[in-house]
Amino acid sequence: MKEVNKLRNRLFLGLTLLGIGGLSLSSCLDQDLVKDIEDIKAARWAPELAVPLVNSELTLSDLIDEANSEYISVDDEQLIHLIYRGSVISIDGEDVIYTRNQSISNVLTFNPSEIAEFNLSDSVVIERDFNLFYDVNYGDIDSMLMKSLDWSASYSTRLDHDVVVEFSLPSARKDGASFSNTAILNGGQSAQASESMGGYLFDMTQGPNGTNDLPTKFKVTLRKTGLSILGAGSTINFDMHFDKNKFHKFWGYVGMEDLINDEADTLELNIFDDSDDGEFTIDDPRIKLIYTNSFGIPTEAEFLQFKSFSKQTGYTDITGFPTDLNIPYPTPAQFGETLSDSIVLNKTNSNIGAVISSQPEKIIYQFEASTNPNGREQQNFIMDTSRLSFYLDFDLPLRGTADGFRLEQDEDFDLDLGETVDLDYVMMRLYLENDFPVDLDVQIYYLDDMGAVIDSLFSPRDLLISSPPVDNDGRTIGFTTSIHDVNYSKSRIEAIEQAKQIRIDASINTTKDGQTQPTVSFYEDYGLRVQLGVAARVLIKTEGE
Repeated sequence: MKEVNKLRNRLFLGLTLLGIGGLSLSSCLDQDLVKDIEDIKAARWAPELAVPLVNSELTLSDLIDEANSEYISVDDEQLIHLIYRGSVISIDGEDVIYTRNQSISNVLTFNPSEIAEFNLSDSVVIERDFNLFYDVNYGDIDSMLMKSLDWSASYSTRLDHDVVVEFSLPSARKDGASFSNTAILNGGQSAQASESMGGYLFDMTQGPNGTNDLPTKFKVTLRKTGLSILGAGSTINFDMHFDKNKFHKFWGYVGMEDLINDEADTLELNIFDDSDDGEFTIDDPRIKLIYTNSFGIPTEAEFLQFKSFSKQTGYTDITGFPTDLNIPYPTPAQFGETLSDSIVLNKTNSNIGAVISSQPEKIIYQFEASTNPNGREQQNFIMDTSRLSFYLDFDLPLRGTADGFRLEQDEDFDLDLGETVDLDYVMMRLYLENDFPVDLDVQIYYLDDMGAVIDSLFSPRDLLISSPPVDNDGRTIGFTTSIHDVNYSKSRIEAIEQAKQIRIDASINTTKDGQTQPTVSFYEDYGLRVQLGVAARVLIKTEGE
């Protein structure tokens, strides 16, 4: 009775699940045997065992491996697009203007008249001016607002008197006041001073060079503390540093420099990886070069190479992009804003249609961007957060045709008909509902744990389900259905029970009208509903056997 209850429970579960999935196997089941299941131990042959294997709906997101593209998008018409995005190439403001550490060292020497004045009185005041040429990696600085800067100074002297050093940067201002610092040296001792200069605006047009100049002023007061007098060669030494320089805003001229000149990059187009043969077309493929810029610098970009590679045609140059591309840049009134623009290649302005027809594996691209292509025409300006970026989008709207285009996909598989000692027959029923605009010619292979083919579902291979009618806009009208029953002998099913995977081999064809293959569209609401069940008439052990 234990074996009978096990079969009864399995049969009840199978029928319940199959009822939910909408898969009817009533033609194969003996309802009288189901009714008399309690008396099953009196019979050697059990009623049919029905078990559902698959009950699902496949949308296009299921059919296309999303890892093969950057993302799947849907436009306002619900048309699906595959979007491949190339590597983002960008450069930041801090990479354009690199502010090195600066330093200045010198000696303050008392001249004869200053020495005489001190020896005749109790004090003397001297003033000295020096110019620091502020060096950067390239370019001329008119002015610069510092994000951070650590200023430090060391003073030393052998004079036995008190010294007060007032240092100032007249052209470095913050909150309306110039930078200044005071240090005191008592009786021949040394002194150190340091301050943070973040937030100071440096005007570097006030020196002898007109740019990159940082004028410095020293005012030294010497107060007599004893009877000693000054002699010739009386000096005060100083050593000054401007470290950890980082700018926030820059005005000036960066010159005619290459901002971007990297090695070639590659955009992999994995959509064609699983296709063995056949033809596949996209009605209107597009390549979009998107560029954004917040540098206030005239900039020009140029493609050094732009080509595709496919097994069918090898390398093919992609045409359509202009030789020189002027990048939009903000005006002084737009300082801090980002401007953007793009160029789109399509089937009317390039050869991208022919490129896609060759089923390319990858797109290879390389370009450069340079500043001030016409020389010094205007003042440049940059923020540390400014950025120039390029994005390459490969857009495949899923509107087109397929003729013998084959896809393969492997899935885990486990068929267990339970503890049986013999089989009468096994039948698999496949029920399909299709509202995709394609004919599906499918074969299913059973694979062992080494990937070798054990058997196939259909022999010979034949058409499973056709496309619904398509209207003038490429949309399907309703859906088509198809039911296929496949019977298996005992020897075949025993072999299939050893399978660990199944391989779905699908040949996809857009519906034809005579010899014309119309363009069709794939929309988000399309789906393929699949219900697969197995029914088996099995010999079971009964009590007393």
